[in-house]
Amino acid sequence: MSSAKTIYVFRCGNSGLYALTADRTGSILPSQLYSRIHWRYERSLTLRRERGGANQELIRATLKAVAKHGFYLTHAAVQAEFQD
Repeated sequence: MSSAKTIYVFRCGNSGLYALTADRTGSILPSQLYSRIHWRYERSLTLRRERGGANQELIRATLKAVAKHGFYLTHAAVQAEFQD
């Protein structure tokens, strides 16, 4: 895996629920769980795996989840950088 990866951030409606995925279309995101789930594109991020860099555990866990499941769900209450 390269040291940098582009991840696309989608938001579930106006909620604090976010999905991170390598799929720029967002078509892989869960939408069958509840009929009112609608994802909208927010922005892209470039995640870099660097030795000793800030947030490396979070970046490693995010990339691992995206590789395994195709997406990673998080909430703004957990990750403050997603709050408006």
